[in-house]
Amino acid sequence: MLPERAYSVAGQASYDNFGGFQSSYDFKLTVSNNWWGMEFVPLPPDGVRFIQICDGSNLVSMTYFRKSPMTRGRQGVVEVQRRSTPIFNPEVGHVVFVAFAGQFYLPPGTNGLLSPLWHPEREVNQVAFVQSDWHLLAPGRPDFLQCRYEAHKWNEVLRKKPKGMFAESYWTPAMALYHSVNTTNMNGEIFPADYAFTAFAPDRDDGKNIATPVYAIQVTNVTLRPTLDERLLDRTFKGVAVVVDYRSGPYLEYNVTNAAPPGLP
Repeated sequence: MLPERAYSVAGQASYDNFGGFQSSYDFKLTVSNNWWGMEFVPLPPDGVRFIQICDGSNLVSMTYFRKSPMTRGRQGVVEVQRRSTPIFNPEVGHVVFVAFAGQFYLPPGTNGLLSPLWHPEREVNQVAFVQSDWHLLAPGRPDFLQCRYEAHKWNEVLRKKPKGMFAESYWTPAMALYHSVNTTNMNGEIFPADYAFTAFAPDRDDGKNIATPVYAIQVTNVTLRPTLDERLLDRTFKGVAVVVDYRSGPYLEYNVTNAAPPGLP
């Protein structure tokens, strides 16, 4: 019997840094009440897979390597953290999450402080300090989400001096815009059919003039099903992996073989 609240999404997500680097992925996402799971496969497929699964309080991120003698018998790496939002792995993951599982990210209302999921550093992207505004297509699914730039807060989080650091921080993506492009309907509910994201860096370190686009992500070819994809919630790593576990303060490293990291509910 399916859970009370379950659906699955599939599609493609592409990344462009406006400097010659581009990447594309097939993705799948599933939601089951307080659980969510995502899988990303690079295009063209090369054996690498990125999986993130959350049970409401623990995030398990699994990366499967392509076959290589350099992996020393390991098939991948697993990260475990106490958080309910995704990490920046792969680079398109946060956009898929916000578009289709935003109920795990957005507080009630139309504005508030949000963690900067697009920032690649783990110590930054889970700190809720970005003043944001949003408008919803449906509960938990933002039609428009704008994260503002406040220079002094970025400097504080990044432990930077308030002035004189512009040259080092110019390409730090310090503000963001998520928005739906088209919509679709599933069982009477509205979902994005295409979704877009742009990350910006400020042209000045005080944030007082026009921001410069740093990269963009597009989510397209979306299909939806009102069912749960149980495979995407399986936290068992298939093979041998090194686990980096951040749940107990200083991180621990250990190996698992055809198993999930210990200590999960």
